[in-house]
Amino acid sequence: MMNDNDRPPVPLDELRSALGDDPKGLAAADDLHHAWQSDPADRLAIEGHVDRLRGIHTAEAVILNWWESPRVQAVVKSLTDAQL
Repeated sequence: MMNDNDRPPVPLDELRSALGDDPKGLAAADDLHHAWQSDPADRLAIEGHVDRLRGIHTAEAVILNWWESPRVQAVVKSLTDAQL
């Protein structure tokens, strides 16, 4: 099982800055952060939160840069493999 040190952190400060005072967006960012830190992490829940954030124009670039990074994708693959 992967520990928290193996997971690149969610860019929470950047997301909060990009989201401003959007309560739904801020909730999605917090939800993603909590899901990402959960043990075991739920890949489907994480992907759902990422999709919510991708749908918010001001957060789209921040979340895509994080989500598409090789380190994050390696974690997602390990979660997928673990849930098979």
